[in-house]
Amino acid sequence: MVNNFEFNPADNIGEKEEKEPEVYTEAKLKLEEIFNDNENGLDRINYIKAHIQPLAKLLENGEAMLRELADCVNISDKDQFVNSVFLVLKPLLDYRIENPEAFGVRQPRDEEFIAINELLSYGLGDSHIHIHMVPDKKVENFISALKDGMRKLTEIVRNNENIKEVTATSWIVAEHPKLMERFGFVIDGEVDDNFRREHFAGDFDDETRPIWKAHISREALLEKYIKNKS
Repeated sequence: MVNNFEFNPADNIGEKEEKEPEVYTEAKLKLEEIFNDNENGLDRINYIKAHIQPLAKLLENGEAMLRELADCVNISDKDQFVNSVFLVLKPLLDYRIENPEAFGVRQPRDEEFIAINELLSYGLGDSHIHIHMVPDKKVENFISALKDGMRKLTEIVRNNENIKEVTATSWIVAEHPKLMERFGFVIDGEVDDNFRREHFAGDFDDETRPIWKAHISREALLEKYIKNKS
């Protein structure tokens, strides 16, 4: 998008038009999808904030960016919404282009997860969030990282009223069920072979340990991490 810039075709004779970064194009398409899939501006902005809130912490002006997003709530025209929100998010998109390693958390196949911290990442469904944990042997201060991640996750859930449940699926759940219960989760047990093949293939083909699932409701999460400040 060109803003406050005078374009003179004579200045670019013989030059090819610079191609927009793929990250920009994908972001605009996703914003169009968000606009179409949500009935009102508040739901649209809450959806976006739920996805980017942990990543906004990577930027010095991350909090300002979130506040600017709130200013887009009342935009009812799709093109204006896409362009306005894109400009707000552009610093984060540029950071992603310049620092791809910050977005490279290892994850199960065919899932789009967003990093919360070095241990946790999450994917957002229609009414739930699914968290993924990297192996604890790769994370220093595992308990501290889990506690930090859960507090950040709670803020994401609190700001998105559509989220009714948080689920976790990992061999870590299987090996540390008591720890997961300490953090408020209900243990559901081992996943079946079909689920394992669908969600843990590819990079996890050599994984032979049991994979268990656990969940915590929205109400229980907010009660534990906001009301009790535990």
